[in-house]
Amino acid sequence: MITALYRRDVLGQNLILIDPMDVVASKLGLTSSSFNPCARIQPFGDEAFDDAMLAADSLVIPDGGAESHWSGEAASMIAGLLLHAAEHGTASLKGVRQTLNASRDEFRATIDQMLASPFELVRAAGGRIDNKEERELSGVISTAQRNTHFLESSRLADCLSGSDFDPKDIGENTSIYIILPARRIAVARRFLRVLIGALIASVTALPQRPSVPVMFLLEEMATLDRMSIIEQAVGLMAGFGMQFVMVVQDFTQLKELYKTRWESFLANSASIQCFGTNDRFTADYLSALCGQTSLHQLSLDSAIERGRILGDPNFRSSSDASQSRRLITSDEMMSLHPSVQVVALAAARPMIGYRPVYFLEKRFRDRRGKPLYSIHPSRLGQPITRSVDFTAPGLALGAMLGDYLSVG
Repeated sequence: MITALYRRDVLGQNLILIDPMDVVASKLGLTSSSFNPCARIQPFGDEAFDDAMLAADSLVIPDGGAESHWSGEAASMIAGLLLHAAEHGTASLKGVRQTLNASRDEFRATIDQMLASPFELVRAAGGRIDNKEERELSGVISTAQRNTHFLESSRLADCLSGSDFDPKDIGENTSIYIILPARRIAVARRFLRVLIGALIASVTALPQRPSVPVMFLLEEMATLDRMSIIEQAVGLMAGFGMQFVMVVQDFTQLKELYKTRWESFLANSASIQCFGTNDRFTADYLSALCGQTSLHQLSLDSAIERGRILGDPNFRSSSDASQSRRLITSDEMMSLHPSVQVVALAAARPMIGYRPVYFLEKRFRDRRGKPLYSIHPSRLGQPITRSVDFTAPGLALGAMLGDYLSVG
């Protein structure tokens, strides 16, 4: 809500909130928007199959291993049902869920309609379903149902059934928020996946590249599970006028999701920003990223006994040596103060910086020193803190920020 107020009231942006649970919308005097990610599917269009499979692939989370057959076939079935629905009007995931929940005879009637369709794609989809043996068909339907269970929530299903904004406006001074309560994210992650996949596809389909890149901020990206469209977009985003800000708890999450491709996300990043590092894998990676330095060691020895034998009681020896070590070791990385962050910019050496505290920042105050927008609920009821010009030299930033920032 804090950033939404700033974007609406200070930057003057058009605000779209996809907020089916009304977490924020009513507090801002707005109503939740809806967006049908399947509305663009046309059975006679050149990209009909691609559009239908995009929605289905975003919806179905692969099982992996020997079970991947079921998730792949379930995605194909959902895509076919979307093409069939588009033939008779506007496709929607709510309609697909109703078909999957139908009785055996009603489902059979739908397949017969698909087999009689004038559109080849719809007939082919119906044929693939019709050719499955009873046992396989039952498994595929069950997998499709499992991946659409979230649509039993009427608020989520209705939110995906119609559109009250044009995704083509996404690059025109507009901010779109997809909002769910934290307690619902794990259950409704497919809702997030299908929306994000559709919005990414909308940007890539724009006739002209946006003059200002469209930024996708993916908070807690790991909750989405692996998404092939994000994996592909990371390498192509600059050409399509997109930027991604991907937030993960640690690099272990990224590696677990994207396996051997996880470092591609870092390689294609203009910046890497890390703080509060508490796991060895991330600390080791950042330590290696910061490179090596030379450690000079000077040794002074006093050989009293040797001096006595040689007749020189003042005998002394000294030596110096150089050895290589990490500029910052893993344990040093994990013990950095919570106010400190490691920032690595493309084509530059990593650096240590401080995490900004937005409600102290002078740029975000009016002439009377009042914040331009609301502050975090944790600070409500407390006196307004004096603003700080963080560009001024000589600030004791560590001590100052330590009062406001903590680990976790």
